[in-house]
Amino acid sequence: MRSFAGLCAVAITAMIPLTALSADDPGIDFFEKKIRPLLVEHCDECHSTNSKKLGGNLLLDSRSGVMKGGDSGAAVEPGQPDKSLLIKAVRYTDDSVKMPPKGRLPAAAIADLEAWVKLGAPDPRDKPPAAKVAASWEEVLRTRRDWWSLRPVQKPDVPQPKDAAWSQHPIDRFVLAKLEENGLTGAASADPGLLVRRLSLVLTGLPPSSEQIESFVRECQTPSTASGQPLPKAAVEKLVDSLLGSPHFGERWARHWLDVIRFTETHGNEWNYEVHHAWRYRDYLIRAFNADVPYDQFVREHIAGDLLPQPRWNEQDQLRESVIGTAFYRFGEVNHDDCIGLPEIGYDLLDNQIDTLTKAFQATTVACARCHDHKLDAISTHDYYALLGILRSSRLVAHTIDAPNLNAAKTQRLRELKVELRRELASTWLRDIRQFPEYMRAAVAKRAVAPEAEALARGLESQRLEKWHAALVVEKAPLEDPLEPWRQLSASSSSDSASFTADWRKLAEKYAQ
Repeated sequence: MRSFAGLCAVAITAMIPLTALSADDPGIDFFEKKIRPLLVEHCDECHSTNSKKLGGNLLLDSRSGVMKGGDSGAAVEPGQPDKSLLIKAVRYTDDSVKMPPKGRLPAAAIADLEAWVKLGAPDPRDKPPAAKVAASWEEVLRTRRDWWSLRPVQKPDVPQPKDAAWSQHPIDRFVLAKLEENGLTGAASADPGLLVRRLSLVLTGLPPSSEQIESFVRECQTPSTASGQPLPKAAVEKLVDSLLGSPHFGERWARHWLDVIRFTETHGNEWNYEVHHAWRYRDYLIRAFNADVPYDQFVREHIAGDLLPQPRWNEQDQLRESVIGTAFYRFGEVNHDDCIGLPEIGYDLLDNQIDTLTKAFQATTVACARCHDHKLDAISTHDYYALLGILRSSRLVAHTIDAPNLNAAKTQRLRELKVELRRELASTWLRDIRQFPEYMRAAVAKRAVAPEAEALARGLESQRLEKWHAALVVEKAPLEDPLEPWRQLSASSSSDSASFTADWRKLAEKYAQ
């Protein structure tokens, strides 16, 4: 018997319309990067509202057009590429329909279309674009620069809504003006208990404590509030300041920025390498939000924090904060293979960095410009590769983020330790040098006794003696080898001291000639 939860899941899934797809959905991202450019480049000429002559009554410039299809039926069967007319057409396996007619698409493009259909054909295009004559890239670029998001920031006049008593805050007046324009009224003021809960959840992500609620409610209990007047401004500002001063404020809002710059602690892919010290960027971000770092400074630290002439210092932790901001370049998926034989691996990494950089700081996508000047992007291919050139000429390095005074203290301690180490090493070397003649005489001596017994008789270390003996018995060595004279002595000297001395003198005279 099917479970109730399972039946609900099926029912809910069936009720979700394609229009509910989120812009953050991986399928939508795939569509924007792979499918939309492909359709615009290869299909729009004959299958869009801009087409001079619509082919087969099929529109591919909107989701409704794709699903409705043309004279032959629906172009796509979501989740079933083998049953989709669009896939059959681009595969060129059916002689009755081969699209595009000018030539078969590259295998990679066909694979992208198949993958898109398998994903369920996610498509954010709610309605077809308005019919207009296709413009040149230069004309499109001029049009794109008129987008509201690309215009200089302006300070508009604050509207004067009818219900002036609803709120005196300028932002609220913009909201109320739009509400009144649509025949709506503003919500009633929240009571103290509800307001403290809302503020706490919004600013810190945590519910307020019972003490916070009781304290705020008590401060708001005045004769004016009892008669329906607004809550005391001083009490509200005090509550907001306390929440903004909470360490949880940075933790709450840093989470959103971590999503924007695709924070990760591993690089993904097959080997899933660790991003070392990723936590330092996370903590840097929390500190930045809690310290209310100006946004322009925040942006500079991310883009080129290692090049700032006056980096931001963290006095408490003795850190160069500005340098840490550039760590955002390191996050994201990284493929692992031969980057020399497969240079596209490196360019995929750069594309990911550019995509993140422009989305985070320009609120725009430039992915299409990697391949061509696109009808939907405000950035040209020339601009894209100008930015890529900057990143390509840079490299990932490890920076020291400790403040100089902290480094200086550690460096001084290392110098002190080196003095002690040198003293200890000198003592050890001098001791070894004094024993060197005894080890060498024992190593070259021709005795029948075992090395352990020889070492014991001379008061030497048996393991060290064995190593010296092994170094002398090599079959072939260059004449410049400093042990070569000792090898010759080992081959000719007898065991008694007088013979050893005589042989040594003869050898010394030979080398002196």
